Amino acid sequence: MSTNCNVLGCKAGPFKDATTARKHRYQYHSTPTAFPFEGEQYTVTHSKDGYSCPLPNCGGEFKKREGIQKHLEGKHNVERSMVFQPAVGSEVIDGAHGRVLVPATPPAVLPLVSANVLPTEDTDVAHGRVLVPGTPFPPGTLPMAANVLPARHSSRVSLLPSVDYRKTDPVLDAVGVCMHTELKILLCLSCGAALTSCMVAGHKKRNHPTFKVPTSVVELFWKFCSEWKIYEKPEDVKLPLPGGPPVQLIAPPTPGLSCRMSEDCDYAVKNMEVMQRHNRTQHGTAPLAECKYRECPVQQLFTGINNTYFEVNTDLASPGGSSDVMAKLNQMLLSKSRSALVTQPDSDKERTPLVRCMRWDTFMEKVRGRERERRLVYDIKERHSKEEHDGIFPRLEEAVDDHFDKAHTILDGNPQRLTILKTLKHGRNIPSEGGTAWESIYSSNDNYPRFMVQLTRSMIRIKLGHPSKFSFALSGEQEKRLKCLIDTLLDIAASRRQRMISYHDFMWSLIDYDPDQPQPQPQPQPQPLSEESWGDAMQRAIWLKALREDGNFYGPTDFTPDLSKLKYLSYMTSLLEALLDKDQDIDRRHADDIQRVALIHERVLSLGLPTTFNMIYEAQQFASSLALNQLQLPKVFVDPDVKWISVGKERMDLDKLRSGVQDLLNALEFSYLELTKDNKVLKKMPDHVVDDLTDTRRGYSFLSEEPFHGKRNSLFLFLVKEYKLAVLDHTGCIGWNIPEVKDFLRRSSLVWEPLYHLLYLTSHISCRGSQFVEYRISNADRHRNLFMQGSEMFVVTGYSKTTGITNRDSCTPGFLPKQVTRWVLEMLGGGLRNAESILAGIAYGEDAEHLYRTYLCVSNGERITPDAFSTKIRNWNYNYFGCRWGLRDFRQGAITMAREFIYSNKVFEEVDDTVAESSDHSTGIDHGHYGNVYGTIPRLSNNAICKHRWLSEEWAVFLGLGPRPPQQPLRLGGNESYRTQAPDMKIISDVVAQTTKELLQSFFGNEMQGFISDAVQAAFRKCQTEVQVGMPPSELASAKASDLDIGGSLLPPSSLDAPSNPASPVVEAMFFEPISPVLDPISPVLDPISPVLDPISPVREPIPPVREPISPVPQPIPPAAPYKRSLSQVDVDEDDGEETPRSLKRVCGPRAPVLTPDKTYTSIFDDDDMSSSIPPLSPALAIRSSCPPPEVLETWGKIRGAIQELLEDPTAKEKSQEQLDAIVQVLYSKSDLMVVMKTGGGKSLLWMVPGVLHKEEKAIVVCPYAALLDEQFKKTKLAGLFCHNYCLNKVVPEGAQIIFVQVEHCSSSSFDSVPTGPKDYQSVHR
Repeated sequence: MSTNCNVLGCKAGPFKDATTARKHRYQYHSTPTAFPFEGEQYTVTHSKDGYSCPLPNCGGEFKKREGIQKHLEGKHNVERSMVFQPAVGSEVIDGAHGRVLVPATPPAVLPLVSANVLPTEDTDVAHGRVLVPGTPFPPGTLPMAANVLPARHSSRVSLLPSVDYRKTDPVLDAVGVCMHTELKILLCLSCGAALTSCMVAGHKKRNHPTFKVPTSVVELFWKFCSEWKIYEKPEDVKLPLPGGPPVQLIAPPTPGLSCRMSEDCDYAVKNMEVMQRHNRTQHGTAPLAECKYRECPVQQLFTGINNTYFEVNTDLASPGGSSDVMAKLNQMLLSKSRSALVTQPDSDKERTPLVRCMRWDTFMEKVRGRERERRLVYDIKERHSKEEHDGIFPRLEEAVDDHFDKAHTILDGNPQRLTILKTLKHGRNIPSEGGTAWESIYSSNDNYPRFMVQLTRSMIRIKLGHPSKFSFALSGEQEKRLKCLIDTLLDIAASRRQRMISYHDFMWSLIDYDPDQPQPQPQPQPQPLSEESWGDAMQRAIWLKALREDGNFYGPTDFTPDLSKLKYLSYMTSLLEALLDKDQDIDRRHADDIQRVALIHERVLSLGLPTTFNMIYEAQQFASSLALNQLQLPKVFVDPDVKWISVGKERMDLDKLRSGVQDLLNALEFSYLELTKDNKVLKKMPDHVVDDLTDTRRGYSFLSEEPFHGKRNSLFLFLVKEYKLAVLDHTGCIGWNIPEVKDFLRRSSLVWEPLYHLLYLTSHISCRGSQFVEYRISNADRHRNLFMQGSEMFVVTGYSKTTGITNRDSCTPGFLPKQVTRWVLEMLGGGLRNAESILAGIAYGEDAEHLYRTYLCVSNGERITPDAFSTKIRNWNYNYFGCRWGLRDFRQGAITMAREFIYSNKVFEEVDDTVAESSDHSTGIDHGHYGNVYGTIPRLSNNAICKHRWLSEEWAVFLGLGPRPPQQPLRLGGNESYRTQAPDMKIISDVVAQTTKELLQSFFGNEMQGFISDAVQAAFRKCQTEVQVGMPPSELASAKASDLDIGGSLLPPSSLDAPSNPASPVVEAMFFEPISPVLDPISPVLDPISPVLDPISPVREPIPPVREPISPVPQPIPPAAPYKRSLSQVDVDEDDGEETPRSLKRVCGPRAPVLTPDKTYTSIFDDDDMSSSIPPLSPALAIRSSCPPPEVLETWGKIRGAIQELLEDPTAKEKSQEQLDAIVQVLYSKSDLMVVMKTGGGKSLLWMVPGVLHKEEKAIVVCPYAALLDEQFKKTKLAGLFCHNYCLNKVVPEGAQIIFVQVEHCSSSSFDSVPTGPKDYQSVHR
């Protein structure tokens, strides 16, 4: 839609869009402002013809804003930012970036003071502002005497000591910078670099590649820079005055030189050569003249800009060090009480069955989520004082007691008592057999009356006025009877019977569904209720009773007794309603008492009617959970020797499983110490950890106890200081480096991954992933899952197929091994999780902090989903065990392992039977009612706990984490005594010591000489074979056997003078390639017999001792094999004759063979079409090392970093190991290379990653189709690489990293004549 200029008198337009119109207004209709020049104030003249220069003796006229700004800046040395200033609330065009900025209220801009105007007491010389008389000086400024700032310092900024010039803002926090309020520049919080507004994006991309800022934040950032007038160009920044305090955050001062050739020269530099050049060019000194200077500390704002050094005084302090940040954080942490956050569950599965049924969490959600309002609601239930509301509540207690007594005694002496009570319960149709009667409670039971007092007291408090927003939503009749009850209780002259009758009438209005309708009719199905109309008065009363102070609701064990009390209230009130003579002083017997009770029963107690009693009855019936559908598990196959177990097509090697568990522990320790800078809180396992299993308060766990609670913030403060996560500005506000905080949370989530894997493996033999990700480390809506008793830690499953009416679901405990328990305590109790929680709240909000404090499995500010955890488990299992088992596969495999290695212990069943027999009950009844309950965990007797502890210990032994070696398989004859009785460690140590002693004596006394002889002979054979490779058979047969071995000597006769004959290959092998029986993990294994090298294998088998008799008769040389190049041999480039670097072999590994010079191309995929022509690799070559060398890990890390930068995803990595190996080959191979990869295998990264890692690397990409070429060109350009489409433009720009061409271009003469042609590029063919 076209847009015209809306400035009066301007006929420009229409414009194609609003942006073009705004740019027009920016250039032609900007409003000038006053600027100082030589002690006077001037304003640019603006007319319809353009802008005119207002300075004396200059009549320059310009049409555009940029023209007048360049004129004033270039000719008159007037800063361009002073000429035009945005008006408050007006629309401003950012010409440099084409953005429209709508600033809020910018900082106050006062007229500037000229450098040669004498300051007065109302002049702020340091800040260049005129202060309004009567106003205080700005913070950190002092009134200064005259001529403090001479004219020569007009281009400098004065900084005062002990003044903090840093300013933080939420917008700057998101970008990871803060502002220097006086220099008008930005400072990077991560590295301290000084930046202008236009330098931020490039600096972050080069130095902090993980830095990502949303588009909305970018717009706010430019708006902030416009309001605070942050410089855009480093050339425009004014340097500080010499001799001032050091600038905060940037690099510390270094030794430098200050010019003293003249008094008005403030030039400072770092080295003498530059100082001499300055004297020659600026002061006209001769080349050999004396250079006047003095040594002083200097600082530099920007690199690559002339004259950016300035002199500083290191004796002047600069505030805002790390100690100030730590003190502020300590104060915040001590003053702020972090209560657990009440949030809505993510799904119905998070809600307890009771909450799902009663829908409590859908009522007053906002009130329950706010601690202050929740506390007001909770106060409604608090105990009363005798003086509250004129002493009304003690009289209420009397009325309730009288009401209970009347129900207990009203049928005393009545001959039809039993029939009346049966009628009350069953109505007119009393069962002929088994019909029970309603029974009143004992008079000594005060629990029921206290419950009724609390219920009625809450309603009275709301009626008389309470600050909370809670309401019982009483009907008109109920309001009327409540008011009558309050008036009667306040009436001192009222009798106790009158108060009891008033109380009864009010209770009856709550029990009776419709007091005005004697025969209630069935009501239609109720619609979903809103918060305003949620439930009736009794439902809200139950909600209030169920609400706990921490925002949770009580469990079924507390709910069931309350429902019993409410049912009792319904029966009791109905009985009294039928039999009371309310208008009489005493109650008499009636002839129709049974009929009266029957009518009341049909009115309120009959089943099937929408009455209060039925609501209570149905809620009490809710006592069981639904059975979960069991998915079909995959089939399992066990090796006959029980060395491996397969599920589907994936096979788990049990030895790899045990070694992988150890690798997980090592990886966990390494990554944790690297993250915390070797800070380890837990030096050893504590003997006893305090944990109250009965405490169900929200937010409680063993971390709430000492010593963990007192030291929870120590690591957080250390990490903030170490990683520079926060800064304190001059106003005392803490600014957070949000990008660095998010990056720290990302790195810390990687540290948790090995622990998650270990917990999943060791906590239970069979654990569902959906259960594991819901484990809680502290109480929340549900009870936590992690417990400590003494030095034992156990995890309780959160959900089960069967659920009883208890405070928690039926559960299964799993005891953790000591090695895993120690790390759980370290990472939870040592302060890492507390630090993550605080930082997550800063970076992602308080909901994220709640997740970190509540749940075990969290990452990057959110919970780990079951699907994501399933994917992670599959990858972790492959990385550490070489088996891609998922969650279901591992569960089935773990069950099979347990059945193969852990026998069934009959001891616990026998104890169960014995206890049941002594109690004269069955085992089930004994466990359900008379078992020794372990804490408050339901349905777990002490014997059951011991059984699960034994099972967890056996599982830990199987995984290699137990106190004894792993068990033998049952099918191979493993006996029970071996598994039940731990061997005596003293006997084991004695046997090991004796065996080691005998072995060493035998080796050094008998076998050492023979072993050395065998090794030397093997070296001789190896070297001789390498020398004679490719010899004709006739020459090979004529070789002398004496050259290799003679009887009784370790050297051939011709090599006795070996040190003086270094040209001999045999001598070189003997003296320059020493052979050691301890092999390097990445060097080839030498076979003492075969002259051919084995392929590189990460799995090293011990070399069997090969003993050949050494006799005086020379041994014949075995016939040489025909010359044949193999993947294991070293390839030499035919062009330059250089051997492939050893670093390439180590980086590529066994799956990336170096191609031979005869251009025999091979595929890196086992299932490729060309793989049939490749000789089969040995099993050793097919196995990849689980612990690659450091240089391999470093190279892989660089490649993955480049992939993450290209994809703009900090979690991105290679698609497959084959893709990673191919990238390594492209980077390091010196020979021709052909890579064959399937569609979607990631071939594009083969030419993109080298361009990221090495900017000088160049490549030509030949595409057969124009559409494919265009697609790849756009994709590479969007990735940030300098690429060129040769199809569109035959002129290749200088510095182009990648050229995209078609096949026909390669043979053209114009392509060969390109200056940066194919000879300068590395060709990559698709």
